Amino acid sequence: MKARLDTAADLYKSGRAKQIIVSGGFGEEGFSEPRVMRDYLVGAGVPAGSIHEDDDGLTTGATCANAKAFMDNAGETSANIVTQYFHIPRAKLACRREGIDIEGAESPRFFELRDLYSIARELVALPVYLIRPES
Repeated sequence: MKARLDTAADLYKSGRAKQIIVSGGFGEEGFSEPRVMRDYLVGAGVPAGSIHEDDDGLTTGATCANAKAFMDNAGETSANIVTQYFHIPRAKLACRREGIDIEGAESPRFFELRDLYSIARELVALPVYLIRPES
């Protein structure tokens, strides 16, 4: 997560993002994942007013739907995605289904052993997303 947040902070600091949406739910520890992410980003120099917390982004689809609602309210139509490299295709598809134009997609540059499981999961999830009717 730290590497993804650092990537998002870099996008903000370079001027390629005006706002950052952090998304998730409540972790097993009882903490709001988006609040923890917001606090990290503030510590990294991103103003709190430029960070939107989405506590209801429990799935990729929900995150994109919630992002679209936020973006509509803010008058924005396009976004940069920050996620793990193996998740970018499905995240782009989910955003496009919500009507979000994708400016770019970024991922931190590292590999963990557990990525092997995540890659396998995406190999199943992406085709399911492709054939599943849009909601």
